[in-house]
Amino acid sequence: MQSKAIPLQRFLGPRLIWKRWTPWALHVIVTGLIIIFSSDVFGQMLEERERDEPPAERLAGVPEETSPELSAAEKMILSQTNAFRQQQQLDALKPNPKLNETAQDFADFMARTGKYGHTADGKRPSERVDNHGYDYCLVAENIANQFRSTGFTTDDLAKTFVAGWKNSPEHRKNMLDPDVTDIGVAVARRSDSPTYLAVQMFGRPQSQAISFRVSNQSDAKVEYTLSHRGADKTFPLPPRIRQIHQRCRPTQIAFSTPDTTLEVEDGAEYVVKRSPDGKLDVSRR
Repeated sequence: MQSKAIPLQRFLGPRLIWKRWTPWALHVIVTGLIIIFSSDVFGQMLEERERDEPPAERLAGVPEETSPELSAAEKMILSQTNAFRQQQQLDALKPNPKLNETAQDFADFMARTGKYGHTADGKRPSERVDNHGYDYCLVAENIANQFRSTGFTTDDLAKTFVAGWKNSPEHRKNMLDPDVTDIGVAVARRSDSPTYLAVQMFGRPQSQAISFRVSNQSDAKVEYTLSHRGADKTFPLPPRIRQIHQRCRPTQIAFSTPDTTLEVEDGAEYVVKRSPDGKLDVSRR
């Protein structure tokens, strides 16, 4: 049987073909890898950019920035504060023009300067109300600021301020002070950001101070104590002396000798003298 000769090029063909196509194949593979790598990086960069954009769902129905009507917000704060007081069986507060002016000037100052605090303008609340002509017996102040990048609706802004004060023990105490009678409210906005500042001024005028006198018509030295909700102050009362007091809050007067406690009445005089049997006695007239 005669064998057939295999052509050398057929025997060596695959090797020759590999050698011939190897440079082209490597070029294609490397180019493909470069294309894939570049696509991945670009896709990642694009996704990062997409994540920087707020999702549409988060903004649905919400304006980019709302602008509350500040005078309306002030009226709502007043109404909500009085509703809160009446829930606690306290009298509603009356808006006072001088306290409103005090509150507005201070809110505008903090909004304009960026300074914040009860002495931000270098004055105390009592000095500010004095400067606006409010002759005070009691004065108290609440302040607050609120920021939201998308702004507030009028109703939301008022509720946010009132809720914050109600949830703070010291601010809540001012809102529920039973002895204040007047109020001023102001809201201002900073010009460079959606930051809002609110001020509440609470007052009781000097015209509503409780005035009374204490006289000692005896020959004995006595003492008496004036008290209001645990705040006590004791005064000596020498013989033949009359002392005059003004108090901004309902007050009790207590004598140790004789053992007598009375509710102070406006315009009254409390007199210590000896009775016919020689004992000390206290009377009101």
